[in-house]
Amino acid sequence: MQIETIPEWALTKNDDKAIAALVETAFGPKAGFNGRSFFGHRHHCRLIIRDGAKIVGHAAVLMREVRMGRRLVPIIGVAEVATDLAYRGRGIASAIMNEVIKLGQNGLAEFVVLFGTRPIYAGLGFQPKSNFLRETVLNDTRLVKVKEGPSYALKVLPCGTATWDDTAVIDLAGPVF
Repeated sequence: MQIETIPEWALTKNDDKAIAALVETAFGPKAGFNGRSFFGHRHHCRLIIRDGAKIVGHAAVLMREVRMGRRLVPIIGVAEVATDLAYRGRGIASAIMNEVIKLGQNGLAEFVVLFGTRPIYAGLGFQPKSNFLRETVLNDTRLVKVKEGPSYALKVLPCGTATWDDTAVIDLAGPVF
């Protein structure tokens, strides 16, 4: 199985529907996807794995500059990592995440950042962080408020020699991805 990188604007309607079904199944009907292939906003690209025509693995990826204290820091954000239930345990999510990490290491990003609680992330080298976080909150793709507080499930992986400041306020300059 091969990893495809699809820019968001090049998603077909069929792939968008298939990803929506995959994330709905993976995260459950109460997760807030509401039939969409994304939670709060569209991303820059999707990494997918197919078995034949069927999408069996997925991650959404974006590039963003965030504020770490006063410093502007380029990051790759990862969201909606999902594997078809029948394909779990085959290394699909790990393969996709390793590809995301390579994107970070070969590009402008200083860190790969995600919000998640699965053990896979620690196994790939992501470290939990508890920075104070500033984000815009979306509800069904509507801006609700700006939220400030301790981060939830923040995980960070350096792409090179940059050091994450555990004491800095992290301003996501937008919603959680």
